Amino acid sequence: MKLFASLAFVTVATACLPSVPALDAGQSTDAGEVDGGRTDDGRDAGADGGMTSDGGLTDEVRFLSACAALPHDCASRDAGARCGQCQTRLVYDPARCTAAQPCDRLLVLWAAMDCASDEAGAQLRATANRPGWLAACVQPLFPGEMLPTTLGAPQRDQQNLDAVFKPLRDERGVWTGRDALMVGCSAGATRYPVVAARLPDDTQWLASRTNGACFSEGVFSLPAQDRFVGDGMLDGGASCAPRHRRMVEAFTTASARPAHACGASPGGQCACDPAHSARTWAGSCGNGDCLAWESFITEQAEFVPGVGAVDFAIPHWKLVSEGSTFATGPERCLKDVVPEAPIAGFCSALDADPAHDCVLLRRPAAPHCSAFWTNFQVECLDWFEQQ
Repeated sequence: MKLFASLAFVTVATACLPSVPALDAGQSTDAGEVDGGRTDDGRDAGADGGMTSDGGLTDEVRFLSACAALPHDCASRDAGARCGQCQTRLVYDPARCTAAQPCDRLLVLWAAMDCASDEAGAQLRATANRPGWLAACVQPLFPGEMLPTTLGAPQRDQQNLDAVFKPLRDERGVWTGRDALMVGCSAGATRYPVVAARLPDDTQWLASRTNGACFSEGVFSLPAQDRFVGDGMLDGGASCAPRHRRMVEAFTTASARPAHACGASPGGQCACDPAHSARTWAGSCGNGDCLAWESFITEQAEFVPGVGAVDFAIPHWKLVSEGSTFATGPERCLKDVVPEAPIAGFCSALDADPAHDCVLLRRPAAPHCSAFWTNFQVECLDWFEQQ
């Protein structure tokens, strides 16, 4: 599955990476509009919006049409009338998480694509079947994979999280509000860290007791990503060209060239070229420059000026890097490689702060996001239960 199809960048030798603990493993909204479609396994959605699985789980998919008024770009990522809306999914066991005995732990999956996908559904249901857990999914930019990744932030994020927290905690009373774990891969691992880094305060999205984040393959340095994809075309990576073109068109005002190295970018079309002309996205990314706004880690794997560990309210982090084995050959784009230097740099900077901790997990032989989904329950949920 291709989750962030235009982005990937250069890896460096492990010995050159920042030192982090590493595990070598080989504004408010209403409840929203209920999706009138079908459940993952083909059953019709209930008239009241509840989707009940064979295991008796409440499983609800909702769309927030108010999000369509916020910045988005459906020109190249159309999904009909739903494009640009926000999407949520709530999954829990109503026999185990009740108003009389609410559950403590809430999983919030930041989807790269559709919260109603089979892949997301399987993990949400598996989580909801764990004692003490509820599960939710948010997609701030339906149908996902839209660039820039953080268009409409933080309003979209606030609407999404309100549509999760309020029904579960305030209206139904099935979640105590004590513990929350944010998870995601690729674009789903990118948006929350970027928005948290740039917001003056993200404490309004915290649970009252324990908060954690488990993200794999997030993109935190767009110039580094662009350099990798652009240079990949010279290495014979045929699939790098369309990815590079999509990125150039989303973040700059120039047109992509057939092939080049970013160090000699004609006309400054490359996002990694200092002479590039950034595209302006009105109403998004601070002053509209999403290229700068979405890059809170430098190409040297350090925080950019003005961003520090103090900007991240969540104290406990686990970051995962996958696929670095494929980063130096022509398969770098075919395998959707997101090399680990900025991921490791982010983790190292968090872990160096007394108020934070971060563990880096490396899965060098795993294709993009495959290890995340395969090991999700153990590497994210088991880890969080130990915090």
